[in-house]
Amino acid sequence: MPIINGQNPTVDSSQAIGGVGDAVTADTISGYTKAPFIHTGTAQGGTATRIQLATTASSTDGAYDPARVYITAGTGAGQSRRILEYDGTNRFAYIDRDFKTLPDNTSVYAVVEDSGDTSVNEGLAQGGAAASITLNTLASSVNNAYQGQMVFIRAGTGADQSRMVVSYNGTTKVATIDGNWVTQPDNTSLYVILPFPGFVHGLPAQNSTGNVLIRDGVGNKNDFIGVPYNFGDNSILAHLNTTYYHVHGQAFVYPTLANNVTLTAGSGVWDNTGAITEVIPANALSVAAFDLHWIEISNISGIGTIEIEIFKGASGSEVKIGSARANRTTNQARNGPQAIQIPQQVVNERISCRLSDSTAGALTCEVSFAGHYYA
Repeated sequence: MPIINGQNPTVDSSQAIGGVGDAVTADTISGYTKAPFIHTGTAQGGTATRIQLATTASSTDGAYDPARVYITAGTGAGQSRRILEYDGTNRFAYIDRDFKTLPDNTSVYAVVEDSGDTSVNEGLAQGGAAASITLNTLASSVNNAYQGQMVFIRAGTGADQSRMVVSYNGTTKVATIDGNWVTQPDNTSLYVILPFPGFVHGLPAQNSTGNVLIRDGVGNKNDFIGVPYNFGDNSILAHLNTTYYHVHGQAFVYPTLANNVTLTAGSGVWDNTGAITEVIPANALSVAAFDLHWIEISNISGIGTIEIEIFKGASGSEVKIGSARANRTTNQARNGPQAIQIPQQVVNERISCRLSDSTAGALTCEVSFAGHYYA
């Protein structure tokens, strides 16, 4: 006799529980003042994942879910399964694990209350896709109600798979999962949604943006800081990887194997309306995202202080990203590399400069850049 409601009842040996034609009453089981049985009868038939109850069973959808069905006599006797969804119109009780012996119209059963329910939603899926499952119509209508919980396919197509729910649409009932199914669920898949306080191991999307789960914050081993930078879009590993290549990325100079580029200042004192001159053409730095860390300033044409503005972007749409300053006296020209700081740039970005100076003339100078790739 199965344990019911956490107890091991004593059976009245004068009666066969659930025998064909027998009525199961409270008197059948000693020690109960109320029968734990919800419904008994003889099945109309069954499949691996459902049993069709008698015509006397409830016609109300969900009347017996969750509950437990015991086959007490006839074909499949000795089996018990939890009911995950009940279709009152057809008297179909969909179960949590496949029957080993399929019930038929000789199978006598008892539906018993099940107080051991730990799931928050269960039933027959409406369908599925590579990375989602569509829950039954009784599932929550609240968006992300099951986010961070586990969906476990207990029977039917895709049985024995479990995945974490990363998002849930309460209108469509679609639960999007962490990763893909091995076997895609369909409308024969029986599932349960289980509370799950932890986090799932697995490969998150590169530059994960949700940060709902711990692993989203940790990130993927291939993550890099996004360009342009947005703190909310970048994982811990993105920061670590980017820092590594900031120190150890491949160095370059530009122009390479060519003369420096000449800049000409505007004609007035600190006149910053002069020409913006291209120094690094678009698509010239094609290896990966890059930084510029040094500007080489040479051949300042006259005495005075100069300032160089550094821009990114196409001609006519330049955006300032940095600046540098140098000077020349009667005895000395400030030539050589100077450290600069600019935001990380996307691969193939165009870089240009504009020269201004402290004199009323139009000084000139020559420039080149040194930097490194994030690869």
